[in-house]
Amino acid sequence: MLLRSLPYEGSERLALFRVTEDDKESSCFSHPDIEDLRERRHSFERLAAIRSCGWTLTGKGDAERLPGARILADFLTMLGVKPALGRVFSPDEARAGAERVGMPRYNLWWRRFGADPNIVGRRLARNGYPHT
Repeated sequence: MLLRSLPYEGSERLALFRVTEDDKESSCFSHPDIEDLRERRHSFERLAAIRSCGWTLTGKGDAERLPGARILADFLTMLGVKPALGRVFSPDEARAGAERVGMPRYNLWWRRFGADPNIVGRRLARNGYPHT
């Protein structure tokens, strides 16, 4: 039950879909499934995806295990969300082999990086891979 509206413009128009297999819930659509849904959608204006996951962040201070999410490039745009600093992800960054990019949550940016506005463009390692 949703007790209050989500903090996004037009939140009453958002829908969440999940995949189920053999009566076990899973929240993972494959990338080809998502692209297929995008191409065949008729009832939805936009389609984006989010997948919860954890990260190990290194590059400044001690390694730290963090909650996080992987999102399709247009996820934030679909919600009408703008980053406090920097920009939203570009479609080119979603291509295989593209440079890995990330965006810290506000509380992580404040706590671990001292709200440093110069974090934009800095390279850190997530799960051992460099990300900008």
